[in-house]
Amino acid sequence: SVVNSFYDSSAYMDAVWKGMGNYTKVLTDEKFWKSIGVGLKFILSIVPIQLILAFFIAHLVIQLPKHLSSFVKVTVYMPCLLSGIIVGAIFSYIYASDAGGFLNNLLSKFGVAPIGWTGEPRWALFSVAVAAIWNGLGYTTLVMLGGILDIPRDYYEAAKLDGLGVFSIYGKIMIPLSIPAFVAQFIFSFVGGYNNYMGPLLYLYDDPN
Repeated sequence: SVVNSFYDSSAYMDAVWKGMGNYTKVLTDEKFWKSIGVGLKFILSIVPIQLILAFFIAHLVIQLPKHLSSFVKVTVYMPCLLSGIIVGAIFSYIYASDAGGFLNNLLSKFGVAPIGWTGEPRWALFSVAVAAIWNGLGYTTLVMLGGILDIPRDYYEAAKLDGLGVFSIYGKIMIPLSIPAFVAQFIFSFVGGYNNYMGPLLYLYDDPN
């Protein structure tokens, strides 16, 4: 990929050496920098929420009885098994701007006028972020669950013997020792956020904005 970036090539012509021309074209394009900014806003809007939700769901899974914890894990992870096309189709129906869309139909029962979830700039990023959080929450939860399960049980028992409460155990044991899982998943989510293309393409495709 690095070598090919110095060439101008396609399936219909031989590769032509461009040198730094491709890089110059991209770095001087306002749309490129705008897309970088929008991508960063998108990532910062989903990653913290996803990490916090995943951490508490993982903690809940540990506390539940085995049969219930298995049900929660499967339920939370199921969206991760869906392809970007299926996720896009689901949210295309949910976000449809007319009264036939699931969300607008639901809001209309409370007297709320239809909202252009993907057609209005103020709602578009929010709509894409909600879909991304739902789609990636299961994987993030499994990563956080692995991080929590790696903490030796002896630490919790020692904390209880010392009289530490629930919040102290969270603040002094569980959260600090889960930081490697937080960092790893933050990196995965950061890269994945910039690669999130198929879903938004499908439910934003008919909106010129």
